[in-house]
Amino acid sequence: MNPFVRIMRLVMMLNWFMFLYCTWFMFVHFLERGPSPITTTTDDFKGCKPHAVDFRKSFGRIIWRLNTKIHGQPLAILPAIRLIKKNFRFLSTGSPIVIELYGPSGTGKSYVCELLAESMFYDGLKSEFVNVLDGEDLHLQEEQLSLYTDELRDYLRGNLTKCKKSLFIFKHTEKIPEELFHPIQDIMLSKMGGIFLFTTTESSPIVSEIYAHLLTQGTEKRQMNFKHYERALRKPLFNIGERLLFLPMTVNELKMCAVDELAKMGDTFLTDCITESIYKRIPVDTVGYTNMTCKEIIQVTRYVVIHNNCDIQQ
Repeated sequence: MNPFVRIMRLVMMLNWFMFLYCTWFMFVHFLERGPSPITTTTDDFKGCKPHAVDFRKSFGRIIWRLNTKIHGQPLAILPAIRLIKKNFRFLSTGSPIVIELYGPSGTGKSYVCELLAESMFYDGLKSEFVNVLDGEDLHLQEEQLSLYTDELRDYLRGNLTKCKKSLFIFKHTEKIPEELFHPIQDIMLSKMGGIFLFTTTESSPIVSEIYAHLLTQGTEKRQMNFKHYERALRKPLFNIGERLLFLPMTVNELKMCAVDELAKMGDTFLTDCITESIYKRIPVDTVGYTNMTCKEIIQVTRYVVIHNNCDIQQ
């Protein structure tokens, strides 16, 4: 065979080998790198500085805290993490992030809002870029609604003009007049950005009823899904966003809440005497259902510690 032809074939084989090697190297590198990082720019936090945190640095932190500090809420935390991974990189486009949080009081809704605020801003809920409106604090007369509606629209627009990553938390939305949701929707449609969180306990009795019924049927909490609770959830406030459902807590999950609180107070309080005294105060029925919340067990924990109450009798 002609030596020239042999050389050409060898060169072609080497080129093909190099192509395969480069392809394999890039594929392995992609797998190791994982999904694309959250992309933020200086402009994303323009106006928010110096009190804002670059979300690229806090992204992993909030995922870790949601997974470790919120106990027993797979129908809330998993969708929340998925939403954060998917949408936070798009804040610079002006599309708002809208999350509605449903469930009984004391199951973690407000805590999720707090974690998000702390992960985005150094001052957390106290940041000037975090805005909280509580429906329980609104005592508006009919004639005041029109004026307050205009004021709310201007307030939202002003904050988003200053910082497109402004966080708005609307608590007890079942007590907020329907008219006030119109300016909120107008601002969302104007593509000014912003993160909007809406918490409500409106459907709590039905959620608790369904939850207890599923337990009596032998359905474990980890087997439950949104379809079980469809009749408990009202129509979304808006046609965009994600709905998170917080369920009543199990005894073991309440114990984890208590341990978290004891850890905050110091390791010296993590004794068998103290923990047993706390656990004995968790009411449980025959199927293992308890209507106690994480917020309530934290109060019990503080009481036991403050009074050094190690009497484990009921």
